[in-house]
Amino acid sequence: MTHEKAARRGFPACRAGVAGDVVRNVARRCCAIGVAVGLLAAIPAAADGPVGLRFIARGVSDSGQRWVQRARADRGQVITEISLPLARGEDGGGFISGPLVSQQPIVFSQGNGLGSADECELDGYAYKTVATVRIDTPAGALTFRPRRAPRAALRRWPQLRRARFFVRFFPTDDCPTGVTVFDINGRVLEHHDLG
Repeated sequence: MTHEKAARRGFPACRAGVAGDVVRNVARRCCAIGVAVGLLAAIPAAADGPVGLRFIARGVSDSGQRWVQRARADRGQVITEISLPLARGEDGGGFISGPLVSQQPIVFSQGNGLGSADECELDGYAYKTVATVRIDTPAGALTFRPRRAPRAALRRWPQLRRARFFVRFFPTDDCPTGVTVFDINGRVLEHHDLG
């Protein structure tokens, strides 16, 4: 299903955020599982769709949007899934895939139209050298430390030890405009302007 078909069917709009030069490696969700299934063929590490994903984190946004993040690592690639149950029992979410290397310190994606307040969302993973992530918005900046994968995920996919994960939601009028990652000394590792 293309982005245009998804929009005609009433699915929320989405935008992909691509970190660095991994355009060919990053397949991103468009807030509807039907769109995500169409993108799976673009994920190089999983020709028939990602299997073996392990729980990373779950939560609820300020407007009540539930979410679950899962991941796996294979052949130098990380595949993450974000699951976003939508209204009327529909399921939204999708996958991103990218390298797990220091030269590509962050891989992320962005969605919008989520929850009862049509929130924006940014999720992904960073390389282990990333100490903090700063997400710039029109109202200011949010700085946080991405989290390690839980032990159960690390037992199954030891390569995830090099990854740090995050999921953040924002009000619809304060969607992210930039993402910057810093090392432990406060040095900028990478910056991305969004939109």
